[in-house]
Amino acid sequence: MAAESVLLSIPMVLLNELIHRSSALAALTKLAATAYDSLLLSIGAGIYEELVFRLIVIEALSLLLIDIGRLRQVSGVALTVILSSLMFAGHHYPPIGADVWSTSAFAFRAAAGAYLAAVYVVRGFGLAVGCHVVYDIIAFAMP
Repeated sequence: MAAESVLLSIPMVLLNELIHRSSALAALTKLAATAYDSLLLSIGAGIYEELVFRLIVIEALSLLLIDIGRLRQVSGVALTVILSSLMFAGHHYPPIGADVWSTSAFAFRAAAGAYLAAVYVVRGFGLAVGCHVVYDIIAFAMP
């Protein structure tokens, strides 16, 4: 699982670099955080966000859309992935989160949320958490 988590985090690292290549705010944020704080934040965010947005939100939406709403399995899963990804991206901004609005950051988080949701649906909770944690550690460590 550890090796697969590392491999599954690579597309998100590449997507982040593609979207945020020249973000001065990201560089300042990385400089302000200590290595220890970044490590703890990476682990905590990976566990917390995957618990909320994959394990709770996806399963609750699946219950509502597929079990109660009788949506076809494929359509229901696709819709849960999309909705949970948008919720994941949105929670980083006020009133819940504290980040300043950025269209590119929202787009990356929505895409990353969809990717992590797909990892969760196909491979399970443990790998989604592992992938998220590894990605966050790499993202904080990158200059």
